[in-house]
Amino acid sequence: MTLDALLGGNIGRAADILTQRFRALEAAVAHGGWSLATHMELVPSDEISLTSPVEQEMLMKREREREMLHHKLQEARRKAASRHVA
Repeated sequence: MTLDALLGGNIGRAADILTQRFRALEAAVAHGGWSLATHMELVPSDEISLTSPVEQEMLMKREREREMLHHKLQEARRKAASRHVA
């Protein structure tokens, strides 16, 4: 979309898109995730992607697995800590 705006001579629109993208990336880094940042984008993420649907699904599956592992690890640490306290 940014390139389309530039090619169409709409430099202001291109600047807006890039600025909002930068702000979204900054928010994602600051807050450790994309949940807030996705609302800042001017271009909906489902409209444009360099990642294929198959690759997106694979990445989402890996992230779910990572989250489950992280949750299990935290649970195991809590149980181990409670055994040491008792």
